[in-house]
Amino acid sequence: MANALGDLYAFGLPPSELNSYVNKVNAITDEQIKDLASDYLLGGDFIIVGDYSIFRDDLAKRFPNMKIDVIKADELDLSKDNLRK
Repeated sequence: MANALGDLYAFGLPPSELNSYVNKVNAITDEQIKDLASDYLLGGDFIIVGDYSIFRDDLAKRFPNMKIDVIKADELDLSKDNLRK
């Protein structure tokens, strides 16, 4: 909870935003994600956060020529360029 409130503060959002945050995230459509990707992810790297075992096969089908680098949560260091401890 403290982290979530810290995130709201960092983005200049009021604490009341926390109540609607999950609903807003869940309301994002596949089409909106595709639009964002086509507008902003033009040939660069991107990060997907989640349980890799759930979306591994789908990623391999959609991006057969892309190198996928998996970093486990306990190996992650956001302060490093390679994101690894």
